[in-house]
Amino acid sequence: MLWHKGDSLDDEYLVVEMLRELRREIPVMGSKRIHQMLAPTLAAHNIKLGWNRLHEIRIRYRLLVIRRMKHFQNNVDTSCV
Repeated sequence: MLWHKGDSLDDEYLVVEMLRELRREIPVMGSKRIHQMLAPTLAAHNIKLGWNRLHEIRIRYRLLVIRRMKHFQNNVDTSCV
């Protein structure tokens, strides 16, 4: 479940807080782009984290993953009823 030995739980909470702050500024962004933006900060805190693991954290905490809405309407043919 955790990706890094040592204070990995603290690291995970730090990553979640960084994701929440970024979410307030930019609501819609993919995991790869978020990883590119957070890479210097993660390196400064000695946190080794790939974009795939970042996406798993986003799903696990149910934050930051946006479901796309349908943009079409299903029509029902009522003449057949």
